[in-house]
Amino acid sequence: MYEVKILPVGVRAQCRLPYGTLMRIVCYFAGALANILLAALLTLLFYFFQINTEFCRYLIITNLVLAFINLAPIYPLDGGGVLNEMLSLRYGRFKSFK
Repeated sequence: MYEVKILPVGVRAQCRLPYGTLMRIVCYFAGALANILLAALLTLLFYFFQINTEFCRYLIITNLVLAFINLAPIYPLDGGGVLNEMLSLRYGRFKSFK
């Protein structure tokens, strides 16, 4: 099943697959993890290969800020999905969306 929602902040496409709660939480963390890994790779390039540019610094900071914002517990973001999954373990799927 595929579902597309139009939200005030954009569009959200969702594919409902029969994964467990833990797997969905891991998938939500993957978005922020990609930003953190990219920032780590850029940091290695910055220090080991002496790429001393402002652009590289801005990319590192931007990726870390994006990872932090992505993990905010606001529902359309990944942090909101993690919070929803954790609340569904405690209160059930229906009450966790309230």
